[in-house]
Amino acid sequence: MRTVQDIQEFCNIISKCHTYPLHYFHDQELFWEHPLPPVDLIGRHLHTFFDKTPLLTYFQTQENLIYGLIHTPEFEHLIVVGPVALTPINFSIVHQIMEQYQLPLDTKDQLVNYLGRTSGYSLPHLQNVLSLINFYLNHETEENSQALMLENDLLHKEIQKRQLESNMEYNNFSSYLAASNYEKETLAHVKNGNVKGIRERCSTSMDMHIGTLAHSSLRQLKNIFICTTTLATRAAIEGGLDLKTAYQLSDLYLQKAENTNSIDAMNDMSHAMFLDFTERVHNAKQNQDIPFDIFECLQYIRQNTHMPLRIDMLASHMHLSKSQLDRKFQKALGFPPSRFILRCKLEEAKALLSNTNRSIAEISLLLCFSSQSHFCNAFRKEYQVSPREYRNQRHI
Repeated sequence: MRTVQDIQEFCNIISKCHTYPLHYFHDQELFWEHPLPPVDLIGRHLHTFFDKTPLLTYFQTQENLIYGLIHTPEFEHLIVVGPVALTPINFSIVHQIMEQYQLPLDTKDQLVNYLGRTSGYSLPHLQNVLSLINFYLNHETEENSQALMLENDLLHKEIQKRQLESNMEYNNFSSYLAASNYEKETLAHVKNGNVKGIRERCSTSMDMHIGTLAHSSLRQLKNIFICTTTLATRAAIEGGLDLKTAYQLSDLYLQKAENTNSIDAMNDMSHAMFLDFTERVHNAKQNQDIPFDIFECLQYIRQNTHMPLRIDMLASHMHLSKSQLDRKFQKALGFPPSRFILRCKLEEAKALLSNTNRSIAEISLLLCFSSQSHFCNAFRKEYQVSPREYRNQRHI
């Protein structure tokens, strides 16, 4: 009889043979997965997974993502292969997923990379992998493969149909990838204080497709501006701009944007915002040299706002004691790490309130606040408005 450790080791081995995401559940609890997903895509489907009768079957989402499901009798063990994108990843899929799962906009690149790992495989290849796992778990071979033939045929026809639709959008998606590189290079200029580079960026425009984020062109630009300002603020902080100045500047530009009634004015403000941050980083670098390990710590905090970050966790990550970390943080930046953690989580909350339909309770839970009241009190203390009031101000 297979033990939990046996199955985990098998999953480790088979994950090296392909790039499909694997998830292993023991007694209906997640026990192991690889690679770690940037967002939870399977949580909402688990009740369906555990309702599937055949020991080996497929599940297809409305976004055309495929999951292979192999379980033992009574669901003691379940291995989920997926999500798998058997058609090219395009804007429709990405935006459908982000809308359906209410994901923050800054997870788009991670989502593209995660799903893109699987888009080069075929349905027969996926079926072979599933058959191998099924043989290991249940010692089933021919009988189950034949049971899948009809389902496989129907699924294949549906995928062919979606393939035609996907190919029509592929050029637009290629444009998105180019835009993503453009964005990364722009933020690198901000972080490095490269004033010349940012001026050149702002003097050129890029013809790119942007998914629908709002009901009007002006509101669309404002929502995009909120995202780019948030990213520029992070880049500036990583580049050495002090926290207080960076966030005061961010708030100033966001307030100006909400009071702007012209598309041309919004475009001009976007250029001015990038240049302003870059010049301030450039000036800060002349007067301040933040240690590399503090840079790393800032980046780690920014990338893990959805975790219950604690000072001892940060200190361990930086290979420092808690007192050493606090002392170095205070010396380099003038404030403790706990202050930076809170502000980063609140800035992420602002983005979620502006760009998703997640409830305040969900956002509080997602960002690992101890309670919804703690989140609301911290938000009001920082921004002088409640999370609900802030969301209402953004939805004009």
